[in-house]
Amino acid sequence: MAGGRPTKYREKYAEMLIGFFAGGSVDFENLNGRDPVVGRFPTLARFALNIGTHTETLQNWSNAENEDGTKKHPEFFDAYKAAKNYQEAFIYEGAMAGAINPTFAIWSAKAILRHRDNDQNLNQETPQPLSISFTVENASKDASA
Repeated sequence: MAGGRPTKYREKYAEMLIGFFAGGSVDFENLNGRDPVVGRFPTLARFALNIGTHTETLQNWSNAENEDGTKKHPEFFDAYKAAKNYQEAFIYEGAMAGAINPTFAIWSAKAILRHRDNDQNLNQETPQPLSISFTVENASKDASA
């Protein structure tokens, strides 16, 4: 018999999560020369607050496994991954439309989406040695030519 409190998880949360994240959008159709209109930025934190739990709990529900290694809540696992995709689309599309501040978009991609710069040298803590080789040729040949 498993111990601890009963789970607050409800099957309806998977559908609610998709609905919540699908609602965050940038209105590209009604710009009419004005600044883009940005819908609410969808976050797991806001969804968790709306259902009375924490973001860690959402992640636990997504990752929970049965004893045989299968997902305990496969519908929520899929919804959680889809929510992250909606969030990524919102950040990228909003930034490309000029509706999201570029600094915020970069920060969001790194902090929220866990994207990283590809340049290996950007995060290098210790300097690497540089090796330079020279070849010395006979200078008298060049002088006589």
